[in-house]
Amino acid sequence: MSARGVAWLDAKTAEVGGTRFLVTEVDEEYRNEVSDTERLILVKDADYLSRCVDRFAQLAPRNMVEIGIWQGGSVVFWNLVLRPQRHLVFDLYDRSVEPLGDFAASGARHGQLDIVFGLDQSDGEAVEAAASRTFGDEPIDLIIDDASHSYPETRAAFETLLPRLRPGGIYVIEDWAWAHFSDQSWVAEFSRNRPALTNLVVEIMLMCAARSGVVDELVVEPRAVFVRRGPRPLDRSFRLADEYYNRGMPYRPLL
Repeated sequence: MSARGVAWLDAKTAEVGGTRFLVTEVDEEYRNEVSDTERLILVKDADYLSRCVDRFAQLAPRNMVEIGIWQGGSVVFWNLVLRPQRHLVFDLYDRSVEPLGDFAASGARHGQLDIVFGLDQSDGEAVEAAASRTFGDEPIDLIIDDASHSYPETRAAFETLLPRLRPGGIYVIEDWAWAHFSDQSWVAEFSRNRPALTNLVVEIMLMCAARSGVVDELVVEPRAVFVRRGPRPLDRSFRLADEYYNRGMPYRPLL
């Protein structure tokens, strides 16, 4: 079965243009496997990934950003499927697996692919500088955040990059619901004392309620939230707290 150039060889193996991917969310599989020349590791649920293929292909992104690299599978997959003209990916940690480096240097990649390690998503100045190097003044069509899953860091990246997203563009925040999973291993990994990423989803919802033109739509799914950018121009002074109202009181994390 093939859709948008993606052929599913079995329930966990996808192929795009001759490149194979192990698509799994099973801890024992993705933590113990390493991307190699035979296949790259893509930490996603197969059904979710297929729906994203259709959603993003309709968007036809010219410029896209990915935050979080892991073993490079997502970078290669979206570059092959979506064929962006400019593609910026970055991670706080060194995820320089050999197949990703080989792909970036090969003729198989599409457009300008910039891979940056050691870039903290909460460092607004550094993230803005990286975006400027890749895109100049051009707007971004698609942003996928699959990095820290931490409320302060994810919120900081959102405030930095949302002004660059074009009207109608999509900002994706993956694994937002970790604090509420029945599998509490995520809670142990991220600390019970850390505010849930759900707080950012609530803030974005409040922006929708304010009808300010910043966000037109918020779609909440179990594995991700999809934020559709509204028509109102934003500049680098954009801050979430300025865009919604709480009866005159500041928003404080609820969860």
